[in-house]
Amino acid sequence: MLYRSVERLIAVPRFIVAALILISIAINFANVIGRYVFFSPIIWAEEVMIFIMVWCVFIGAVLVTWDGRHLRMDLLANMMPSPWREAVNFIAA
Repeated sequence: MLYRSVERLIAVPRFIVAALILISIAINFANVIGRYVFFSPIIWAEEVMIFIMVWCVFIGAVLVTWDGRHLRMDLLANMMPSPWREAVNFIAA
């Protein structure tokens, strides 16, 4: 039951990241149409897309760390005996 409630809680930031990416795509598409069809680009589009990207990285880092799928060099950690391996994995997380 606790696992399901945590998964529901984690679904909220995942939805936020997905929505932000879709909003960024829509802003970029509107900017391309405005720039090349109407010769009038959206002035604030680049800055907003940069802020959206930064927030997606911040929120996504939490999600990736929670799932344990972050990049790390674990060659030595996998070769260590069990108590040391758990300690290194804890420190890495």
